[in-house]
Amino acid sequence: MHLADYLKLDGQSQTSLARKLSVTQGAVSQWLKDGVPAERVRDIVATTRGVVSAHDLRPDLYPEGFVFSREMLAKAREATA
Repeated sequence: MHLADYLKLDGQSQTSLARKLSVTQGAVSQWLKDGVPAERVRDIVATTRGVVSAHDLRPDLYPEGFVFSREMLAKAREATA
């Protein structure tokens, strides 16, 4: 699922996602326009609990079906908590 669709479906605002990721709302807005930076992919996947996949965010870097290890996602969730 694309990030914009997740925000609509989950009823989250860009601001609430930004807070969870410790970035500005403007950063999230920019990602929706221009794409997510590679260094933010894991954090977004962790925050969305995998509803938004790495492939959804960066198909140029992550093949369809790619998953981060549970440990990596747990660390990312802890860092963004």
